[in-house]
Amino acid sequence: MASFDGVKAPTSVRGVEASRRKAKVCDEFEERVVQIRRVTKVVKGGKQLRFRAVVIVDDKKGQVDVGVSKAKEVVVAVQKSASNARRNIAKVPMTKYSTFPHRCVQDYQTKSLWASNAVLDACWYTCK
Repeated sequence: MASFDGVKAPTSVRGVEASRRKAKVCDEFEERVVQIRRVTKVVKGGKQLRFRAVVIVDDKKGQVDVGVSKAKEVVVAVQKSASNARRNIAKVPMTKYSTFPHRCVQDYQTKSLWASNAVLDACWYTCK
């Protein structure tokens, strides 16, 4: 066990990484699972089964983003897509009543986030 100035070094790097992974994310963002799909890929040995999860993360104050990720288990896919969504948060304009003043579309790479006010949608559909 190596020590430097009386401070012990960690016994294993894996133990430190595992404790960091287990730490829950405690922030003001709310996660909503939009879609979970079973995806198969045909490989030489047969079919490889994975799950794709789409998660929306928002804080109800105008910060929203969508995350998409794949994993071999559903829970892991949801966690990965939520952390993916937290990386690229988009700021959406809001009124003082916490509604959208107009329709807004935010594009990032291959995903497009579309948000609108219900009252604006009703007016738009009746005017068509």
